[in-house]
Amino acid sequence: MTVVTWLVLILVIFLWIRVSKFRTDQEDLQYTATRLENQLRSLDDRLGTVSNNVSSFRIEYLRQTGALKFVPELTVAEALKLHPGAGKVMADLHLGGCAMCGVSETETLAEAAAAHGRNLDELLQALNTLIAHGASAAPDSPANPDAGSERA
Repeated sequence: MTVVTWLVLILVIFLWIRVSKFRTDQEDLQYTATRLENQLRSLDDRLGTVSNNVSSFRIEYLRQTGALKFVPELTVAEALKLHPGAGKVMADLHLGGCAMCGVSETETLAEAAAAHGRNLDELLQALNTLIAHGASAAPDSPANPDAGSERA
């Protein structure tokens, strides 16, 4: 064998070793990425549970202290937990309820109203009317179509 043949053979062996190492490193990285992805999912689930608990405690605190009312800082999810008629009131004001006006449950009432060009004071007044009347839909609210007041 000539020197050139030996050099080519050595180069091929060297490249084969490098490719094998690269494949092993790639498999290790893929395993690590999968493991991290699973850990992130687990943390996301835990965070969702904690967030739900905080929301429930917040509403219960408002009930027990007699300060139960809709405020701009409440999330949409908290508003829906606070009163069964809240979803209908928000839908009537085009904040959720259809594909064109959906809102995220993590948005605050203020963020949802601003994002959809709705009057926050009108939203809060309609929602707080639910609590004042203690029914699932308050008179003269957007959630009560028989109230006789027209909404645009």
